[in-house]
Amino acid sequence: LLPGKTLIFVDDEKEPYRLQHFLEQLGIHALVYDMTLPIKARCDILERFQNAEKGVLICTDHTLHMAERLQAELGKQSEKE
Repeated sequence: LLPGKTLIFVDDEKEPYRLQHFLEQLGIHALVYDMTLPIKARCDILERFQNAEKGVLICTDHTLHMAERLQAELGKQSEKE
């Protein structure tokens, strides 16, 4: 239904999970990037989104900055390996 990768930003902390549930009812797999998750879980979510040929990542507006910083850290880790 949604070709490629899609980032969705929402205003409220509870909305990502509501939207994820709604999209999955439509058959669209979506990942939620939530700042309350442990760092290891957030890294895993970002890796799964990056490595997928298509997908949806839902997060709140304030997580964008943290996601960019985490992505840079993942890039540094993969360069070391």
